Amino acid sequence: MVSRNENSIYNRIMELVESNLEYVSNVDSLEDDMSKLSAVSEYYDQATDLSNPNRDQFTLTPEMHGNLMSQV
Repeated sequence: MVSRNENSIYNRIMELVESNLEYVSNVDSLEDDMSKLSAVSEYYDQATDLSNPNRDQFTLTPEMHGNLMSQV
């Protein structure tokens, strides 16, 4: 059961990563899932960093903020 849940969580995370890769530059150079996840995470960090003077140049989707619709 734990393995199934881990796989489900991993698949959902990678689904979100894939849907937000369009916002990340140099996507073509990203080969494995961990580098894609890291790139999207870094993008989000830069977009939400109040100290970043260029943060208005970043686009954030509701999914990036964790506003996921639950499926019942």
